[in-house]
Amino acid sequence: MEINPISVLHEYCQKKKEANPKFHASCAVGEDKKVLYQISLTVQKKLYGPVCAPSKSKAKTGVAVLACNDLKLYHTAGKQVQKPNKSTAKTDLNIITQLYEYCQQQKWLNAKVELVREEGEPHDRTYALRYTLGGREFPVGAGKNKDSAKQRAAARALSELKEAPLRVFLKHDISFGVTVCEYAWEAFGILCEELGESSDFCQTSQLACFLLENLEDGTFRVVGLGSGNGVASPEWQACKGESVIDCHSVVIARRCLLVFLYEQLIKLFSSSEEENIFQFAPAPYLASLKPQYQIHLYLKEAPCGDASLVDATAVKVEKKYNELAPHDHEKVYNESKKFGLVKNKASANIVSCTDKILLWNVLGVQGNLLSNFIPKISISSITVSRHYNASSLARAFCCRYGNSIHHPWIQHGIIEGVEKSNNTGHEKSWAIYWTHGPMDLKEDFEDLVKNAGILNSQTGTHVKGSNRYQEIPIICKRNIYLKYKKLCSMTKQKYRDEYSYSYTKNLCPQYKLDKNSFFMRLETLELGRFPIIDSNVDKFWLDDGDTNKNCKKY
Repeated sequence: MEINPISVLHEYCQKKKEANPKFHASCAVGEDKKVLYQISLTVQKKLYGPVCAPSKSKAKTGVAVLACNDLKLYHTAGKQVQKPNKSTAKTDLNIITQLYEYCQQQKWLNAKVELVREEGEPHDRTYALRYTLGGREFPVGAGKNKDSAKQRAAARALSELKEAPLRVFLKHDISFGVTVCEYAWEAFGILCEELGESSDFCQTSQLACFLLENLEDGTFRVVGLGSGNGVASPEWQACKGESVIDCHSVVIARRCLLVFLYEQLIKLFSSSEEENIFQFAPAPYLASLKPQYQIHLYLKEAPCGDASLVDATAVKVEKKYNELAPHDHEKVYNESKKFGLVKNKASANIVSCTDKILLWNVLGVQGNLLSNFIPKISISSITVSRHYNASSLARAFCCRYGNSIHHPWIQHGIIEGVEKSNNTGHEKSWAIYWTHGPMDLKEDFEDLVKNAGILNSQTGTHVKGSNRYQEIPIICKRNIYLKYKKLCSMTKQKYRDEYSYSYTKNLCPQYKLDKNSFFMRLETLELGRFPIIDSNVDKFWLDDGDTNKNCKKY
């Protein structure tokens, strides 16, 4: 059994009635010019470290090992983290040569590179470069040194010139799916530590995450995560939008993503485009996602519904389809009348998570209210760890709908411990959420509990005794509606207090039209219908007072 040194230190401090261990993070540049995370640790007013590592989780584990060894606390962590060996570090220097060769093939003058900006502290410098060709400027590439920034800029230029995905031109030591998986579990691990939950609880939780990728520098950032696998009982569903009805992990994570998007838009309209994922846009929209950002989805396992059903007669999926590009979907898709049907969640009149992802791939993940401000935001890729089958996932997420849908990259990604089964104890009914919310995009992942909560999935409200008990969830419909009202006020958009949440959802004509077309196409394809939810669930107003006779109080 693995005994995590960080968890050991937390338990030790609790027993001694001391303050929890405090990690101190900074960055440094190693001998190979790659950025390293430098983390020290304070336990009982004694400072340990610092320890350097290529990721925060490894550095934190390394410095925790130092403290445990000094305090003679038992743990099972392996060797301490060291700086990566320069001789084994892989770099893709050839991408620049590829760009020059492509220019020669086209009989063009060689592309020129220029420094766009240089920022950050001396120990944590970031360089941004851009290639130009015949007056045409290509997207910026950024890195912790000029060489890596130059390579990324060359890759982005080739991506535009050849009209191919950027990831085709980038080579990594580990696969894209594993990278996404690592970021997701690192964030969830940090959150579980702060919530005081064990590593075993963390690893056995059902997890879904939305991640933001910055194509300029290749960095990832978790912006919303959720765990859970339940649905609130009927008597808790019509509660002025104050309960979270569907507590399945991917639905929770998507609610967290929405809160993040709202907070970014609020910042945009209250300050400027700087350090924001959005930019001002021409009519009919007010803003749009900056082109250097992409949204990725991580799932611990294939979600409920059609994605979890594997067709035994389907095309045998070869190992190369551990990464399935959009144009390769047709190679593994096997049309069958037995599969692809719309399904409900077990014992609930709510459509499955798979079918919700299908809807997002058609209409965008931003939903109906945000469609009044921004255009469609597509999920660029979906990574699945357990029960991965490329054929089933491609069918369920997009291919059964035909070609008039966004086809995301689909890939497998797994790390040690993720293969564990789901919670079976009293935590089985828990649903944990965390949203990036108003945090700065460069802020360290510390004190995550301020934007997190633990829900009882049977009620959709916070668990008794948890940090937010008797508060309405940050991600409930009521709070999201409040953020929508604030945006309307800031942008002078149409909003009236007499409009219910249900009525307001239909105010975006294009989204409503596209959604109706989606339902009609499902019927044409004989895939079934989405269930009709109780009208009272969304029929609430923001000025309806603090009490509701139809809602249980907590």
